[in-house]
Amino acid sequence: MGIGAALVFFAAGAALYWAVEIDLPYIDDDALGAILMIAGALAVAATVVLNSRRAPGGSSVATGIGLIAAGAILSWAVDLDLPYVFDGALGMILMVAGAIAVAATVLMQVQGSRSRQVIDRRPTSHF
Repeated sequence: MGIGAALVFFAAGAALYWAVEIDLPYIDDDALGAILMIAGALAVAATVVLNSRRAPGGSSVATGIGLIAAGAILSWAVDLDLPYVFDGALGMILMVAGAIAVAATVLMQVQGSRSRQVIDRRPTSHF
C-alpha cells in the first residue's frame, strides 16, 4: 500500500465519521469511519518510515494494517447475522493475524539492519 492509498483510507474514514450520516442496516458509519482513519494514519506512518530506510517489507506491514482494519470493521462497525459465522470472533482473528504480520515484519527489519556481511579480500596464495 502506498501513501496515496493510505490517504484515501484516511479521507474516506473522515468523510464517513464527520460528513456522512447514513442509516444502513447492520453498519455503524461512525465506527467504520474511525477505523478507516486509524488504518489510514497507521499506513501513512508505516509507508513514511519504511520508505525513509529504503527497506523492503512495506507491503507486509500494509497487509497487516489491512487485516487489522478489516477485523476491526467486522468486530465493531458491522453487525451481520450470518448463519454459522460469529463476526466478532472472525474480526478478532483477523486483527490478531494482522498484528502478527506487522510484528513479524518489524522484527525482520530490525534483524536485517543488525546483520553484516563480511567480505574477505585477502589475497589467496596458491602453493
